[in-house]
Amino acid sequence: MNLQLITSSYPRNPADAGDFGGIFVRSFALELAARGHKVIVQPIAPASSALIPDPGIVIEPITWEGEDRALVAINPFKPRNWLALVKLFTSGAKTIARMSAKHRIDRVMCFWVVPGGLLARRASATSGTPYDVWALGSDIAKMRSIPLFGPAIVRHAAAGAGRLYADGMALRDEFAKICGREVTFLPTCRAMPDPQQGVPELQPAGKKHLIFVGRYEHIKGPDLLIEAIGLLRDDIRERLHLHMFGLGSLKESLRRRISELQLEGTITLGDAINAQDLSNCLSRCDFLVVPSRSESIPVIFSDAAQLGTPVIATPVGDFPRLIPQYQCGVLSNGADAASISKAIETAIVGEDRSRFALNMRQVADVFSIRAATRTWLDAIENERVSKRT
Repeated sequence: MNLQLITSSYPRNPADAGDFGGIFVRSFALELAARGHKVIVQPIAPASSALIPDPGIVIEPITWEGEDRALVAINPFKPRNWLALVKLFTSGAKTIARMSAKHRIDRVMCFWVVPGGLLARRASATSGTPYDVWALGSDIAKMRSIPLFGPAIVRHAAAGAGRLYADGMALRDEFAKICGREVTFLPTCRAMPDPQQGVPELQPAGKKHLIFVGRYEHIKGPDLLIEAIGLLRDDIRERLHLHMFGLGSLKESLRRRISELQLEGTITLGDAINAQDLSNCLSRCDFLVVPSRSESIPVIFSDAAQLGTPVIATPVGDFPRLIPQYQCGVLSNGADAASISKAIETAIVGEDRSRFALNMRQVADVFSIRAATRTWLDAIENERVSKRT
């Protein structure tokens, strides 16, 4: 089949590790191509972005001219962004329709509801190409924060879609409630490379190693994690080291807070990390920490599952369901620094990590990029068979 992916998240090049949502979309595209399908990716990106495709993937950008560098970080109080949005929803939809015709597209997948679903609905009215919509947790959360109009925008984007998907089980239920339609759970994940042999052990040696990987933004809770480390008893804190990887607007404030709490010897604050280095690091870490204030199921969770790294997480999104179900880590009592600190202490002092690690491997069977692509492709094929009969 000829498949078209509309996305507001996509790596600038195969080595770009800064956008986890984009990394997933790239993995999804590569898996589709590996199955023999023609894949056209249309990232919504600034005109200045030099996008380098993987072999077998065609990239046809949709230009975004807002003041913020990335569409996902749009500031609604900047007038130029609203003008850029108007242009995006007119010329962008035309570009999608034109590419659908040019490449004889059989099906479109939108990452995510807004703006992808809105653009695809408008384009489909011209091209007639059917489209599906995949909702992300932050996607729906952003729309939920818009009084009155947010849910209506979501319903409008989803109304013309053939099928609806969500990257979390709780999110699936919320998305279905908003739209009044069936929604299928489809996790965002990717295939991680195997850890390299002969890589030096993590430093400092002899410590319990924790890892955070995500955006340095309020919703992801990196500030809560730093405060949580600061709240640990000295004898507990001296036993561990936290490695943080990511990009985002909070980075400098996080660095200052680490200094204020005199945690430079306990916390390493890094930039984005590529898949191979992440695989090496995750395989050597004792626990992944997910301190999010709001979440569905982050890609890093499935990354950790593939490496058998247990998780310490806040009780948001699907973690209150997943962690007890699979017995794969420690769930904090709340999404606050004190609760996270207590969960870290419990994980370091009182839990059997080997049992968690073994159970985490079972999670990897559910959160698989191959399973995700197969679910979508099977749904398309079943729909085709149904129409023929």
